[in-house]
Amino acid sequence: MIRVTPGLEVPTGISAQIMGHKPSATAEKHYRRRPLDLLRSWHSKIEGWILEQAGIEQPSIETSKLKLTLSS
Repeated sequence: MIRVTPGLEVPTGISAQIMGHKPSATAEKHYRRRPLDLLRSWHSKIEGWILEQAGIEQPSIETSKLKLTLSS
C-alpha cells in the first residue's frame, strides 16, 4: 500500500495505472492487470477525497450519467 494522502491508502501501482502508465520492470516486478471496474472504484475514492479537501460536494451517480442524443 502507498499512502497517497494522510487519510487515503492506495495499493501500489493503482495510481500509475489510472494515469495510464505502462508497468515498470524495476518498480513493479509482479505487475497485475486490473479490471477497469476496480480502477474506477479507486479513482472515485481518490476523486472523492480531493473534492472533500476542496470543500466541493461530489456529484451523485444519477446526476453524472451520460445521455445519448440522436442528431438527424
